[in-house]
Amino acid sequence: LQKICKKNQIGCEIVDFVKYNEHKISSSLVRSFLHHSRIKEANLCLGENYSITGTVVKGRGIGRKLGFPTANLSVDKNKILPKGVFAARVWLNNKTLNAVVNIGTGPTIRTEDKPTLITEVHILDFNKVIYNAELKVSLIDKIRQEIKFSNKETLISYIKNDINKTREIISLNINS
Repeated sequence: LQKICKKNQIGCEIVDFVKYNEHKISSSLVRSFLHHSRIKEANLCLGENYSITGTVVKGRGIGRKLGFPTANLSVDKNKILPKGVFAARVWLNNKTLNAVVNIGTGPTIRTEDKPTLITEVHILDFNKVIYNAELKVSLIDKIRQEIKFSNKETLISYIKNDINKTREIISLNINS
């Protein structure tokens, strides 16, 4: 690289690899963190929060029936989606909003035999219909693994707790 740059009269400065816990930061390391839902570590390596962009599509309305309307995102099938429940920030029409994001199969309310990966975004203090809108979702921190609950009441209790934890996390990460 130095020879090519010198030949073409282009400046070149070689820098050492940046490391995270003795590992060279690379796309492979970041992908590994994402596949293992280690979002905080992925974010540190990236130097910014990992984000997902998708179009809001109509779901089955189950979140709304439970009291927590969600925007169901259609996401590029090649995008790495860490699984779990996350505190996040959402960009919608040039506004930044706080959200709880679930990426998984919805095991408590799933009705199909073959589970599909879904991305559901519950925007806090927001209750508008936004079908076909594009959302950018920036994952800040993982709250918990997705869990299959024995009943809807327990699920609702956990969602309320997820919302409280999200508010705490976001208040600590004002600049995220």
